[in-house]
Parts: sequence; structure tokens; C-alpha cells
Amino acid sequence: MAADEGSGEGSAVLVRAFGALLFVLIFLQKFAVSMGGAQISVIVPCVLVFLIVAARVRGLQLRPLRLVAYLGFLGLGALSQLWVARDISLMSFLALLVLYLPLVFQLRLDEQEWRGVLGIFQRMMAVVAGVVLLQVGWQLAFGWTLSLERVVPAGLLQQGFVYEPVVADGAYMRPNGLFFLETSFVSMFLALALIIEIAQDRKAWRLALLAVALGASFGGTGYVMLAVAVPFLVAKVPARTALWLLALGAAGLAVAYSLGALDAVLARGDEFSRSDSSGYARVVLPFLQLVEALQGAVNPFSAYGAGNAPTAQSSAWPVVKLTFEYGVLATTCLMALIWGASYRRDRLYLCVPLLTAFNFTGGYLHNPVVTGLLFALCALPAVGVRGNIYSKSTMTPRQNWAAALS
Repeated sequence: MAADEGSGEGSAVLVRAFGALLFVLIFLQKFAVSMGGAQISVIVPCVLVFLIVAARVRGLQLRPLRLVAYLGFLGLGALSQLWVARDISLMSFLALLVLYLPLVFQLRLDEQEWRGVLGIFQRMMAVVAGVVLLQVGWQLAFGWTLSLERVVPAGLLQQGFVYEPVVADGAYMRPNGLFFLETSFVSMFLALALIIEIAQDRKAWRLALLAVALGASFGGTGYVMLAVAVPFLVAKVPARTALWLLALGAAGLAVAYSLGALDAVLARGDEFSRSDSSGYARVVLPFLQLVEALQGAVNPFSAYGAGNAPTAQSSAWPVVKLTFEYGVLATTCLMALIWGASYRRDRLYLCVPLLTAFNFTGGYLHNPVVTGLLFALCALPAVGVRGNIYSKSTMTPRQNWAAALS
């Protein structure tokens, strides 16, 4: 039986369970287990275990429209494979079903519990920011960077990621926060932490630490997320605070520019015109592929089949990979689930930057780290929501549908 909502013991257990999930998402994202010749991130079973714990402690709500979208993808996705004349990857299809099943659930949290969850995330990310700065200082002092891959057996780590990327001049390895898959991931997490800090506590020491670490990461993903979040943060914080933060940010950029610290960042601006660059592979090429798909290169009812998207040399956006592999109809269902579940009006400052990064900065469709973030910080928590969605209420049918979509 689920513990009573609001009971001290149940609330504490739930917040600790969230903390454990966030710990796995941050510090264990590189780790995987091998099964049947494939690697499975440790995040996947941990998310499922968390759902069981949350259901036991508080009880989960099954959102009907999310379930309809999920089942629509399951049915149309499976049907689309009947038109495929080549071998398909059943594991790729099953992985999507497992990764996105948690998005159909919702969990009620009160404001205190939600702030407790965010507080845990912020404390962990302060540690990460310190690690990033340690990596930078270590490299400047000794000429090589600290790396987890030097001490952990390769068989325990996920393969296929650039753990130690090098910037254009070949002399400086962008830090990956030691525990993160790539620089883009640590910059994504640091940007989220900085956004949350601006929106919530605004502690000067943590703002400075996170901002400096984000700048030192040279990760374009985090910069994009922060830029997207600015209008939502300006609307959320008091006007005087917003003006001070904008002024401090402008001053910090001016100082960094004068010291030459922005040179490596500005040097990445030409990546969109170079076909051999990360920026081209993550933004320009996926856009061109999306245009190709929408112009009719892919049948609306079928596609190339699971695992067969022609995405060589690109980091395909989720909508691009889905359209090529499952067709437009199945793609519409899964994208409706992702956006409908993760777009939360009470935390636009958080979910819009994360959705932007997920959809338009890389090939994150099968990545449990980013899908886990969407689940933990956007789709699952219903902050301040009371009562069951099936219980009687005085709302009109139109209002009930609007609440179900929110």
C-alpha cells in the first residue's frame, strides 16, 4: 500500500529515491552492462526501479493521452516495419519502447518535496562544477587531463562516445566532468543547474561556480540551453534581480573576452560551414535530412526500418531518425508523447531548454541520460497537483481535457 501523501516518512523516502535517480543520471551515466552482445546503460533498470519505489511510496498516475500516444507509436511503429524490405533492428525498436514508457506516468509532489529534489540536483552539480575546474587546472598544470577511462575497464563503460574531445587547435581537451559521456553532456547538466539556480535560490557562490564551469566546458549545447532559458528566467525572477543578473553576465562576458578566454568559443562559430565539424554533424546535416524526409523521400506509412536511418556522418535529431525509420505517422505519436509529457507550464524555464537540446542539438533519441532527465525533471513531477485525475471535480469537460494535456 502506498504511503499517505504528505506523511513525513513517505515524503523523505520519495525525495531520497529521486536523489538516488539523479545520482545515477549524473555520476553513473558512463556505465553499462553487456547482455546478448549489446550494452545496456545502468540508467535503464534504475529508472524502472525508481518507478516501482515511487508507486509504492506515493502512487503513480497514468495519464490517458500520454498512454494513447505511446500505444499509437507502438502500433504504427510495428505496422510500419511490414513495408520494410531490409533487415530491421528489433532491439532498436524495443529500446525505444522501454525508454519512453516511463513518460506515460505522473507523480504528485508538493512544493517542499520538489525544492528538496532540486536541492539535491544542485548540490551534486556543484561537485561536478568543481571537477570540471579541477580537470581544467590539472591540464594547464601537467599537460594532460584527468580521465575516468584510465582506471575503469573499457568493458564497464558505454562505447561510441568521444570521452576526450580536442578543440580546434589540438592543444586543449575540453573537460567532460570525469563522469559524463561527452563534453556536450556536462555542459547540458551545468546549464540546467545554472538555470535552476537563477530561478530558485540564486546563491552567489553557486551561480559563480556553475557559470565559470559552464564557460570552461566549451560545450555549445549548454550555451544554447542558457540562451533559450533567458526570456523565461527574466519573466520568472524579480525585475531588479533580472537586471542585476543580465548586467553581471554582460560584465563577465566582457572580462572573459578581454582576457582571451572566449577565443576558443568564438572559434567554434565556423563549425556550421565545415562538413567535418561537430556543429555541422549535430545541427546542419540533421536539418538537411529533415527537409529531405519532409519532401517525400520517406513514405508516410513506412520507412527504412528500425536501425536503418541513413544518418552516416551526422548526429541525427530524434524527429529525423524516427521519420526515416518508422514513417511520419509513428513519428508524430512518439513526438507528441515526448513534447506533451515534458512541456510543463509551471517550469517553462527548465523544460523548454531541455526539450530544445534533446530535439535540435544531437542524436539523443536512444540516449537514456537525456530521456532520463526529461523524465525526472519534466514529465514525471506534477508539482502542487492534488487529487487523482480520475476523481470527480467541478471542472467542465473542456477544462478536464486541458488539465490532462498540461
